[in-house]
Amino acid sequence: MSTCIIHIGLPKTASTYLQHNVFPNCKETFFINEAQHARKRLGKNYTEYEYLIDSIKQDEDYYFNEEKLESLSNNLGSINSIISSESLSIEGQVDRITKARRLKKLTKNFKKVKILFFIREQTKLLESMYFQWLKGAGKKYPYMDFLMWFNSQKDGYNSIIKRLMYHDIIEMYSKVFGKDNIEIMLYEDFKKRNRFIEKRIQNLLGVNIDFKNIDTVDPNPRIPNYQIFLLQIFGNSILKFLRKIVPKFIKNIIRKTFRSKPKLNVKDYLDETDIKIISENNLKLSKEYQLDLKEYGYF
Repeated sequence: MSTCIIHIGLPKTASTYLQHNVFPNCKETFFINEAQHARKRLGKNYTEYEYLIDSIKQDEDYYFNEEKLESLSNNLGSINSIISSESLSIEGQVDRITKARRLKKLTKNFKKVKILFFIREQTKLLESMYFQWLKGAGKKYPYMDFLMWFNSQKDGYNSIIKRLMYHDIIEMYSKVFGKDNIEIMLYEDFKKRNRFIEKRIQNLLGVNIDFKNIDTVDPNPRIPNYQIFLLQIFGNSILKFLRKIVPKFIKNIIRKTFRSKPKLNVKDYLDETDIKIISENNLKLSKEYQLDLKEYGYF
């Protein structure tokens, strides 16, 4: 009988790297992720599972119904599998507990199912999320400094503070799959200890990873300082115009000359209430799962 790893991808915790490099290189393992990525990777072979993640995270009849879920579950279970999606970690159209229950039905034919979380010290995660926003949405909308951006994300059912509550997110999946089936790995171990995380994943599945095919280049690099500077000075509309008219060789010179990556001390922007909420949540998580979060500076 086979094993299934369900990777609940929290933001800015190496999900893109895992999905592009590690999971596809697990031997004798079927890897399933968001349709647009998997279609590119598997082509015509992916038609049956193209909307599997959508059937978990959405409510529309086109994507989700009990019969479709039953059909998909009957076709899984004969081979080791990895299901990975960042959308499984957030409160969206479907809440986390419902997603967990659907995943439970989907993976009923596996002998062993493990729920895999990567967590990251919250201030570093916020820093990375902000620069990611500048890199993407920040090019479409007016420039915001960190505090403006952070405050704009604090309200709503999927507030940024709720996304930092690792214990609460993990608890939803623990209720459905059981605490013994939760695997928590630290992003900091991934960055600091060579192949440590990859080997843990290898052991979980009981298969080998083809390390020679793993590309160590960051697939989602941070926005460089010069782009932030240009956003602040010119704004989005003028910057879009400049991108069109500036010759490519000049762009390359600018990229090579001004490659430094921005840094931010997020702790200076968090109020005492935010820090208290995050600290209490981290304490519960570290006690329940025997994690040494202090080693890497978690609250």
